[in-house]
Amino acid sequence: RAFSADAKTSVVVNGQGLWAKYNHHLVANPLITKGITAGAIAFVADIICQTAFTTDEEAKKKPFLDRVDWKRTFNFTILNTVFMSTSAHYWYGFLSTKIAGDTMIAAVKRVAFDQLLFAPAIISTLFTGNMLLKGDADLATILEKLKNDLPSTLLYNYSLWVPAQLINFRFVAPQLRVLWANFIGFFWNIYLSSATNK
Repeated sequence: RAFSADAKTSVVVNGQGLWAKYNHHLVANPLITKGITAGAIAFVADIICQTAFTTDEEAKKKPFLDRVDWKRTFNFTILNTVFMSTSAHYWYGFLSTKIAGDTMIAAVKRVAFDQLLFAPAIISTLFTGNMLLKGDADLATILEKLKNDLPSTLLYNYSLWVPAQLINFRFVAPQLRVLWANFIGFFWNIYLSSATNK
């Protein structure tokens, strides 16, 4: 058949396959798409954290699936699917409208707001949410966790996320910023899963 412009477009879309469909869903259903993406990444990252980075010698001897605390994985996945992805979606949208432009100055301003305001709040909320889901709802226990683990987690956060977010806010298209954060977040979530479950 003749190779028309429409045929060419369909070939490109079909050639891109999942990526084209993913981009379509990012526009059509951004919260659901970002939530599913964040949840899938958190699920895999938590399992890797529990199985590949365990220091428990007895756990290392168990079969792979028996090393996983599935309730912990479920809790971490739910927090990322529902809370983290939604918060990031609205936060990035807010930053993009309040700090306009694609210059390095605009990117630095976004990173400063992101890391000084969003990071402490989101990590504190994740720690608290995880403890509540585990049943550790005692206020004193939550405050002790934040006092002991939040400062070191924030330092690690800054070492990873400041450069990652500079790239994100300077070079990544707005609709793909949560995806970029989820990609970096895969590695971050391996660490964060450990930190939230100490």
